[in-house]
Amino acid sequence: MSNKLKFFFFSFALFFSMSSCDEDFVKGDSSQIEIYFKATYNGAPLVMNDRYFYDGKELIFTKLQFYMSNLILKNGDKEVDLDEIELIDFTSTNTSPANASIGFRVVSGAIPVGSYDGLSFGIGVPSDYNSEKPTEFSSTHPLGQSSEYWDAWNSYIFSKIEGKYDEDGDGQDLETSIFYHIGMNEMFRTKTEIDLNIDVIKEEVTVIHVELEVVDIFNDNSGMIDLSTNGTTHTNPNSAEEMALSNKVADNWVNAFDVLQ
Repeated sequence: MSNKLKFFFFSFALFFSMSSCDEDFVKGDSSQIEIYFKATYNGAPLVMNDRYFYDGKELIFTKLQFYMSNLILKNGDKEVDLDEIELIDFTSTNTSPANASIGFRVVSGAIPVGSYDGLSFGIGVPSDYNSEKPTEFSSTHPLGQSSEYWDAWNSYIFSKIEGKYDEDGDGQDLETSIFYHIGMNEMFRTKTEIDLNIDVIKEEVTVIHVELEVVDIFNDNSGMIDLSTNGTTHTNPNSAEEMALSNKVADNWVNAFDVLQ
């Protein structure tokens, strides 16, 4: 399907989803909403190439990005579709504490006024889009970048984390590379809902800040990932160890998001 047809069908679906909601929900006034995603490390804005401590050793991040898809704002059982897919690349925005504090603006538009209690989105590229290649999209489309696609696995790279780690703990050189490149359909995850308590008011701009706490991508109920032994994965389907690590990281992405209110 061509990119133009995709845009048409999405626009139609967006109209239908809003018009099929409760009539009182969609009729009447609308107002502006803006949603920003922010990357943090232990609660502070994460800045590329700044040194952080991980399990007592220093770590820097040189790349951090992910595909966000099917962004939906909820009001009870009613939904408003906000954004179909976006490549959120903190690598280019988090170059200073000031820029990192602003975050990555994902969506800006008008929605019906009223109260909203939830936000949901996918982490990765949905299977229908993941079955296509960058040549199917324009160069300005989030899926039009060949650098974000694995030909070998017939999949987009859903998320990338890259950096350097002071494995020997000498406090000097960060000699060990880390990278988590997560992809393929089984790694797609959905953040089913983030609780909200917001009111969209006529003639006022409502701003929502979604926080990605990067530490939580490396840490779950089983403890912190050992970067010395599990610091890299390309989601290689021929490696049971890589697939297990990729699934763990994909799961951890889901639990790393929250809303700053």
